[in-house]
Amino acid sequence: MVAIESPVLLEAIMSGNHLLQDHLLTLEQVRGCRIECNEGRLWLTADGEDIVLEQGESWLVASDQRVVIESLTDSHYTLHTRYAEQFELLRHTISILHESWRQLRHTLTPLRRPAH
Repeated sequence: MVAIESPVLLEAIMSGNHLLQDHLLTLEQVRGCRIECNEGRLWLTADGEDIVLEQGESWLVASDQRVVIESLTDSHYTLHTRYAEQFELLRHTISILHESWRQLRHTLTPLRRPAH
């Protein structure tokens, strides 16, 4: 069982997650996150409610109560955090800035004069 205490930590494990059959994952304080079943079947328990997700289905966490995920079969899932879009935009902006800096350095290289 894995306990994750913060949505920020979820970002590090957001996609491409695999959960073997009968394994559990416990999430804490994940209000606003969406759990998506990419493959297999997941059984979620939250706020005294049981939800079964099939491939292609997702569920939005509406409270900060503990969410327990059990894999009914070998499953792949994605945890979409409430910060996912902002992180993706930031990642894209950094990539553009990095490429712009690389091009600028390449352009300025011929202008440098050897020191005498």
